[in-house]
Amino acid sequence: MTKHLRYLFSTLCLILVYSCKYYTFSGIDINPKIKTFSVSQFENLATLVNPDLAIDLKQNLIDKLNRKTQLLEQEEEGDLHFHGAIQRYDIIPIGITSEAQANQSRFTIQIKVSFFNKVEPAKNFTTSFPAFKDFDNTIPFESVEEELTEEIIEEISENIFNKALVNW
Repeated sequence: MTKHLRYLFSTLCLILVYSCKYYTFSGIDINPKIKTFSVSQFENLATLVNPDLAIDLKQNLIDKLNRKTQLLEQEEEGDLHFHGAIQRYDIIPIGITSEAQANQSRFTIQIKVSFFNKVEPAKNFTTSFPAFKDFDNTIPFESVEEELTEEIIEEISENIFNKALVNW
């Protein structure tokens, strides 16, 4: 009987170890054959153009990949590759008062990203990632633009990372 129990225990341990080969406690799901990543410069197609947005977005995504994975960055042709365009960078009035005036505005950035996985092409995608922040109209946009842009870039980068690499 103990021989059978040892065999069963050994088999269960092997199944557990091999079934977890892609699992991490962070939820990141990266095939061990994937060693590199690359991020192209984001094209700016928005009507309003923030000249730093494409650079800041690319750098934020690179920093996130460097912090959260062991992958090596390449200029081009990484095993994982991100390419995209800035589709929206705009402000629209919201929160209309009884005097037909907007008391708030919504600042929106939307990025369209194509993700290519050379090792697992079934995981490729092209998706738009919008994010927005509302602000009070009594505050000039120029005084909050940098802070709101940083917050939105962080949110969009996290969403891109999660869609590409987190298997929840």
